Parts: sequence; structure tokens; C-alpha cells
Amino acid sequence: MLKRLLKSFGNNSIIKHDLCIESPRLVSIGNNSSIMAHCTIFAGAGVEIGDNVQISANCVISGATHPLDPERRKEQINKNVVIANNVWIGMSVSILPGVTIGENSIIGAGSVVTKSVPQNQIWVGNPAKLLKELN
Repeated sequence: MLKRLLKSFGNNSIIKHDLCIESPRLVSIGNNSSIMAHCTIFAGAGVEIGDNVQISANCVISGATHPLDPERRKEQINKNVVIANNVWIGMSVSILPGVTIGENSIIGAGSVVTKSVPQNQIWVGNPAKLLKELN
């Protein structure tokens, strides 16, 4: 059923129970990717998950935010989130609107990703920062 609701769902991908997706028609999941239990995706302008991506349990991917101005705070601002191929996202990670995570990168457990991550890097913390370059 989920395959029919999503924008696209790749071959051999796995989604565990209790996944919550707002606006599933804006979500693409590539081949051989996995999303573990209790994750939430707020699609915003769209969420693209590449091939061979591993998303651990209890993660939140949000493509939606609100203005800082209290008079406009009820408005929703939508931005794309892109998770490139071969990315590993640790348990309980939050990925915020407008973020791109580059190929082969790793996000450590419990991190809050507030800005884009280049390819081949490990980022950790709140807010997430570069820990190490991958060869």
C-alpha cells in the first residue's frame, strides 16, 4: 500500500512499522534503502532518499518549518530535504528543512542536522558538526 502512496519506492527497500509520513506523495525512496521503526517524515516541499540509505529508529526528517516572526508563525515554510546514496543515519537523528546529506556520509546517533553535510563525512552533535572526513 505504501508504494502506491509515495512518489516513488525503490526495489528491495524496507520500511519498519510505525512510520508516520505527512504528504507521502512528496517522498521518494531509492533502491535497497531501509527506514527503521518509529520514524517521522514531514515532507514539506519534498524528501528524496537515495539508494542504499540506512535510517535508524526514532529519526525525524522535516521539510517544514515556521517563520520567526510571531505574527506569521502560523504559516508553514516548505523546503526540500535530500539524503544522497549510501548514507547512514544513526538512531534518534533530526534532519531539518533545506538540508542535503551528501553521498557516503554518516550522521551520528542523537544528532540534529541544521545545515547541509558534504559527501564522505561523519557529522555528530547538536547542532551536528564535522567529526571526520571519510577516505
